[in-house]
Amino acid sequence: MGLTELLVLASGLGLGYWLVSAFLAGPAPEEADTGPAVAASDSDEEPWHRVLGVAEDASREQVVAAWRRQIRQCHPDKVAALDAETRRVAELRARRLNAAYTRAPKRRA
Repeated sequence: MGLTELLVLASGLGLGYWLVSAFLAGPAPEEADTGPAVAASDSDEEPWHRVLGVAEDASREQVVAAWRRQIRQCHPDKVAALDAETRRVAELRARRLNAAYTRAPKRRA
């Protein structure tokens, strides 16, 4: 194998590596916008039952059903093809729903 063939091989490998890494990396990540919706403190949060849309004395089954119904709408797989702002809003909504779900009492009835 001659010097020319080695140079062509090395440059081909370098170019191939660069192309593959560029395609796998995808678009540049957008700068995170942490507006007032993200910075809300625990004291400003809406009560868990209002976030989930159930009565305060709802059974565990009702809480789970309400959470599943609402989280389905903002699941990352559902909003993946939408614009960045809609994905960000869906992520915030999902965080809010998950936080409300974890604060809900674990009662039966």
